[in-house]
Amino acid sequence: MRIRNKAATVGFSYFAGLAVSEYAGVIPALIMCAAFVPAGVALGVLRKAPALGAVLFVSGTGALVFAVYNVYAVLPLLSANGETATVKGVIVGKTEYAGDLAAYTVRTEIKGVPVKIQMFGEDVAAEYGDAITFEAKLRALRDNALFPERSYNRSKGILLGAQPRGVIETESAAVKTPVYYILKYNEYIKGKITAAFPNDTGGLLCAIFLGDTSLVSPGLDSDIKISGTAHYTAVSGLHLTLISHFFLIGLGLTPLKNKRRLKFVLLLCIILVFMVFFNLSKSVARARIMLIVCYGGELFYRKGSVFNSLGFALLVILILEPYACLDAGLILSVAGTFGVGVLAPALAKRKGGRFFEASVASVCASLCVLPPAALYFKGMSVTSPLTSVILSPFFSVAAVALIIFAIIGGNGGFLLLTAGIMSKIMEGIIRFFGGMKAAWVNLDYAFVPYWIMFAGIAVFAVWLFYKNAVKAVKAAVIAIGALAVMICSHNALTFGETYLEIRSDGTAGWAVLRRGKTQMVVVTADGPKAYSEINAINGDITLLCLLGSSNNALPLYEKLPAGEFVPPGSPGAVYDISGKFTLETREGEAVISCGDYTVALSPAKNDRDSYADLTAAYGWVKNRRDMNSGLTVYVSGRMDADNGGEINAYYENARFLIGESK
Repeated sequence: MRIRNKAATVGFSYFAGLAVSEYAGVIPALIMCAAFVPAGVALGVLRKAPALGAVLFVSGTGALVFAVYNVYAVLPLLSANGETATVKGVIVGKTEYAGDLAAYTVRTEIKGVPVKIQMFGEDVAAEYGDAITFEAKLRALRDNALFPERSYNRSKGILLGAQPRGVIETESAAVKTPVYYILKYNEYIKGKITAAFPNDTGGLLCAIFLGDTSLVSPGLDSDIKISGTAHYTAVSGLHLTLISHFFLIGLGLTPLKNKRRLKFVLLLCIILVFMVFFNLSKSVARARIMLIVCYGGELFYRKGSVFNSLGFALLVILILEPYACLDAGLILSVAGTFGVGVLAPALAKRKGGRFFEASVASVCASLCVLPPAALYFKGMSVTSPLTSVILSPFFSVAAVALIIFAIIGGNGGFLLLTAGIMSKIMEGIIRFFGGMKAAWVNLDYAFVPYWIMFAGIAVFAVWLFYKNAVKAVKAAVIAIGALAVMICSHNALTFGETYLEIRSDGTAGWAVLRRGKTQMVVVTADGPKAYSEINAINGDITLLCLLGSSNNALPLYEKLPAGEFVPPGSPGAVYDISGKFTLETREGEAVISCGDYTVALSPAKNDRDSYADLTAAYGWVKNRRDMNSGLTVYVSGRMDADNGGEINAYYENARFLIGESK
């Protein structure tokens, strides 16, 4: 028996072994390796199930790689948490912030282990490739309510943070590398865009073309998530594919059009240059490898398989960076590519017609991206399919205009103006759909009816196109399986984690803390909407705290099924909730402690306390210039005390991770 799609089998199996090990830990990974590798060898030798044997063997190998990588490379670094060390390294990344602050990514060596660390502090005007030396307190990265710092950086090989102490010494590189000049050109194009559009229009263009979302306002960023259009603000394989096509069209007009090997070498150089230009994102790396495999096959007059190319690209990336197995951009990119390049052709091969094929490709991409997106973002945008279809032509025009603008040296005001007009239209569409009520559904039991609705539409579409009951049944089974996997995965991934959900109707605010089956509700002021939503909460309420209420509403809250009720006007009391977090009541304010994290909840009229890591103040009105119209929750969060500064943002129906199980 032969194994079909060998590269895909190896790539996806290796990814599965790494991903499962990441969530399970080192010891379970070793157990998985000890069980899977011998079983895979046995099945392969007996030749009864070579495909299953290959999957088990490669998955077990991935688990072994994860365990070895953690023991010899990661754990020694994490043991340096809290230590002070002299860091000597080379700058390989920089992000500038207001107030002459910057975050530097430094490639160095800690305890004999090569590593990249994130240093946040004063902007010392250092650039890529410069040497840097400073005394620093090392710290392990962590996810919190403000930013999933550990999850975001770990997939990029950044495993430690560093807070500088004293003077930072830098030394300019004697010889600037090509990477330096490519990144400077990136800054040049970014400067051109922001100079022409110094607002959310320019910020959205930078996100669309450069993958830089730092200039997008908090309001628009929230609307992007709610409308389900985050994939438009991440650089993907589409950019490299368009650039490759433009380049090949240009070569086709020259005497080199018949020089296959020379064309491939030149194309390879262009792909590598723009990969650096797009900041070496994992989704771009996936596209680069797939394009190289695809165009390289033409040298041998062979047509490449998208499925195999995708698996091979995944394998190469994960061998170089094992923690990339959980990179959101990479997984969403792989899922979307699978939908367009593998699933869509299989469904549309008998129907024909370009419009039909394009429609099937769009639907397949959305369906394949939906499950991982729901897991990563802890919910689903109800409007995502419709918004994506509407935005597609405007995004395509803007992307093509900016690519040509960059290729011709940042010239061509008409191209930039065209991209700006498209961005303005996209901004309006995103704000419209992002401002819709109930546009976002959290991944909990309320998620199930929406998934059933979408699954029903998908199953009906399959039956309508193919008039085949067997295919419709298969589609239904896949939909039910995907739902079960998402719910089980969500419960497993969030086990032991504490979430803070905040709500507001503009006059009254309430918050729910959840950790497993333990739930605590804090109400800042009574209101009919607050009472009705709290009364509809699934499961038992461990503790209900009412900071302020009229006499008419108090009896209603007293009748709610809560293990303990804290009435208004009882400051100074401290409650231990199941040993998981504590609540302290103050005058018109509740202070919650979860591990080493502190949250303060109060009405907006109260002075916001500076001691809390996160402060939720209710009843503020959105700024119509920056936000959608309507009422919202105002959230003020302090960064790490050593870093200084404050992050302020508006949220509505927001959910924050404030405590981890790991």
